[in-house]
Amino acid sequence: MKTIYLFRHTIPQENSGYHNESIPISKQGIREMENLLSKLHVDFNNVLCSPYLRAVQTAQIISSNYFVDERLHERRLGKEEELTDDFWIRQYLDYDYKNIGGESLNDVRKRMVDAIDFYLNRIDDSQTIAIVSHATAICSYLLSNCAIAVTNTERKERRIVFNGSIILDGKIKTPSCFKLVFDNEKLIEVTYIE
Repeated sequence: MKTIYLFRHTIPQENSGYHNESIPISKQGIREMENLLSKLHVDFNNVLCSPYLRAVQTAQIISSNYFVDERLHERRLGKEEELTDDFWIRQYLDYDYKNIGGESLNDVRKRMVDAIDFYLNRIDDSQTIAIVSHATAICSYLLSNCAIAVTNTERKERRIVFNGSIILDGKIKTPSCFKLVFDNEKLIEVTYIE
C-alpha cells in the first residue's frame, strides 16, 4: 500500500501586507507544524509542495529535500472585486461555478488529481509521500472520493465523508493533514489529523 499525507500549510503571518503567493508562515506556525510532525512519526520518501511561500516554508519543516509543483497551488479566485458574499457556498453547490478569471472546484480538482496521480504512480508500495497545499485545493482533490457539504458558511466549516464515515466535521485547521492510503492506486482509507 502507498500512503500520501496531504498537508494544509501551517499558520501564516497575519496582516503581513504580502500578496497571497508570498505570505510567510508565523513563528507559531513553525511550532504547530513541528508538533503535528511529532505526532505522526513518519519518514517521508518524498516531499512536494505548492509554490506559495507558506507551503514551501511548511515543506521545509518536514524536510530540507522537497520539490515544488505548480499544480499544487491554491485556487485562483479571479477578480476579487467581482466576488459575491455567497461565493463560498455556491462553489460547493456547483463545482463548475467560478469567478471571472478564476478557477472552479472542478478546475482545481483536475490539476490536483493530475499532480497527485503523477506522484502516486511513481512510488513503490510501502512508500509514503508528503504533499503541502491549501484548504480549497485539498478539498477539490477529495471531491473525487468524498462527499463534502458546507455546514457553516461564515466559519468556512465543512463535513467531509468517505465511504459513509465522517472524516471531518468543521474547519480544516492550519496545520493539519489528511492521511490517504491507496491499494493498487485506489483510495481505501482517509484519516484527518490535526
